[in-house]
Amino acid sequence: MLIPEAIEAPTGGAGRTITGGVWRSYYDDVLVQGPAGLDIHHMVPVAEVHDSK
Repeated sequence: MLIPEAIEAPTGGAGRTITGGVWRSYYDDVLVQGPAGLDIHHMVPVAEVHDSK
């Protein structure tokens, strides 16, 4: 989910980890550097999660 949303693509690390990359916050239009600054749990609406099961 993170890679297609990136403004600058991150690089793949060991396993499923990624490093680098830049994303734009949907909430306050701030650029976020690196995946550690993101909280993807809140990017998918709860209703969508339940509907996709």
